[in-house]
Amino acid sequence: MTRRPVAVVGSANLDRVFRVDRCPGPGETVLGATYAEFPGGKGLNQAIAAARMGATVEMVGRVGRDEAGRHLRRTLEDEGVGVSCLAEDLEAPTATACILVDSTGENRIAVSSGANARVSRSEVESALARLDDPIVVCQLEVPLEAVEAALRGRTAVLNPAPAADIPDALLAGLFLVTPNAVEAAMVSGLPVRGPEEAHRAAQWFLDRGVRNVVVTLGPQGCVWRGEEGEGAVRAYPARVVDTTAAGDAFTGALAAFLAEGQSLAEAVPLATVAAGLSTEAPGAAPSIPYRARVEAEFATSARAQVV
Repeated sequence: MTRRPVAVVGSANLDRVFRVDRCPGPGETVLGATYAEFPGGKGLNQAIAAARMGATVEMVGRVGRDEAGRHLRRTLEDEGVGVSCLAEDLEAPTATACILVDSTGENRIAVSSGANARVSRSEVESALARLDDPIVVCQLEVPLEAVEAALRGRTAVLNPAPAADIPDALLAGLFLVTPNAVEAAMVSGLPVRGPEEAHRAAQWFLDRGVRNVVVTLGPQGCVWRGEEGEGAVRAYPARVVDTTAAGDAFTGALAAFLAEGQSLAEAVPLATVAAGLSTEAPGAAPSIPYRARVEAEFATSARAQVV
């Protein structure tokens, strides 16, 4: 089997995670939190997810010249992700995310972008020019000009997170977008509360020239539309501990399966299992499952099935 490499252009953060019974309201302090630090950032998470599914992965981005940056670089290396295109910023610190996770596993996140905000168009173009026809994966935690440089003229997957205005010119011809319900609603301006509305939002992307769309819906699974037709997949009914990085696990796993030639109809159900399994453990990158477990769960369980 010939596999294309996966190049992830995006963010790398140190996640500072506080687990609380409930998230505080405005002006309120909630005591009793537990605290832990994990490697994270949508780019890093997606790179690790792709690598754990068996892809050859290169990370393109920036970290600071600090202990957090060194820790993230070691983490990627330990996962087998290439870091020759992960620059060390001499002025900005490594990005940091503050994550509150409540007793239901839902999260609220604030990010100090640091070095992520300094990823440039020129370094992305230079990095990708050295790689052999990769599938490129991007998010929106680095500057839009860097994202545009990564997507232009390539087989590319855009995870539009955090949601932002995306120029129609950037969407036109894009191979795949993978928004969640909130992102699909914010970008399209359409309500997305379930599968039927998700299909309408997916069509909004297709009408702007995107070739394929997958809208993830959390416990309602996901829907997809595009060049192969359309479909829907039930969610893997996980025992949820922490939903952080579930979307990243989905996008990274999906990119890896597509890189080895699977169709969307084949890849989406497997990626749905990967996303579900990631919610059963705390943290971002550490929660992402390995391929063997994903395939075992998919093969032996009816818990993630095509609708």
